[in-house]
Order: sequence, then C-alpha cells, then structure tokens
Amino acid sequence: MLRILEVPLFQIVYSTAADLVTGFEVTINEWSMFMNVGYRYMEAQRHANAVTIHPFIEAMSHHATKSDMTRSVTVPNMIPNPAVLLVEGDFNTAFNDQPGHYDVIVTHFFIDTARNLMAYFDTIHRLLKPGGRWINFGPLLYGTGPFVQLSLEEIINVVGEMNFIFEDIGNECGEMTFEHEKVRSKEAEYGFNRKALTRYAYLAQVWMVRKT
Repeated sequence: MLRILEVPLFQIVYSTAADLVTGFEVTINEWSMFMNVGYRYMEAQRHANAVTIHPFIEAMSHHATKSDMTRSVTVPNMIPNPAVLLVEGDFNTAFNDQPGHYDVIVTHFFIDTARNLMAYFDTIHRLLKPGGRWINFGPLLYGTGPFVQLSLEEIINVVGEMNFIFEDIGNECGEMTFEHEKVRSKEAEYGFNRKALTRYAYLAQVWMVRKT
C-alpha cells in the first residue's frame, strides 16, 4: 500500500525500499528554516494530539463568535513516523548525488515556489528513474521573485517536450482543466478555518506524468 505523508508547502520525494516488505521510504525536502523548525518540533512528538495551539486568535476578522476565535486545536493529528527523512536545503542541489534514484516525486503546493521553474522541472526529470512518476498538486501562485512565470498551458507543453507522458488519475482528482489534456482542477482550501465567515481556496492543478 502506498502511504504518503502530506506536509503543506513541503515537496515530497519517496522511493521503493528493497528491504521493506510493504510501504515506501519517504524523503521530504524543505528550504525554509522556519518550516523546518516547525516540522522538527512536530516530528519530536511521540503522541497524537500532544500539543495544543490557538491558530485563529491572531485575527479579529471573519469570526461569528468570540469562542470561534479563541478555540484550540490539538496537533499532530497522528503520531509522526520517525522513518521519514527530512532533507533541508535547496531542492535543485540537495539531491545532486541521487540521479535516477526515485520512483515517484510528489510536488504538493511546490512548483510555484521556484525562482527558476525550468530548473525544478530539470531536477525532477534527473531524479526520477526511467518509468518513474511525477505527481503534482497545487496552484500557480508565483512568488519569491521568479525568473519564469509560465501559464498552465505552457507548463503542459514544456513538460511534454521533456519526455514526460501525461497519465489520467481519475475523476476523484477533479474535472478536466482542458478538454484534451490529462490535467485536472481540484478546489483546495488554504489556511482555512471551517467556522470562519470567509474561505480561501485555490483551484489546484493536478497531474501525473511518467518519465519515458
């Protein structure tokens, strides 16, 4: 069974483990030291719901009641897996010694963080084994002073020219974004508060491609 650790804003890489009967080895990568400090703190917890936080108390807007604003949340929602490996550093350089190593790369709210989007694509292609798959889920909210800002249509064309084959991943991942392309759109709430009087969401783009 494939098990994916979902960490918002983290790029996830995982490969099959020859010495494991089931499951996958999971490696996650993050550049931001602020993200890494938060992750290391959560990783150190040995029980689910061990930490109590008040994530909505900082903003006065969009609350129906005061109790909604001051309510607590317990984290993490599951016991962290100590076998997950966090590699801190730049995605484009942190895995230079692992070409053709990974079976699957998952970019979760990730590709639009690139200064150079083409460099991300080249790194993904270099790290995957032949026949390996790249799964993407996220928006195109370009930030951090990007050199290249491609439209979704342009991304599809570039990825196709890099010897990636698009494979459909099913209706559960949303509706087709374009009639003749195997890319889907799925609403994804971000920084959400289910009791708030407003919501923030992206129409995240979902695709799976195979390296030929």
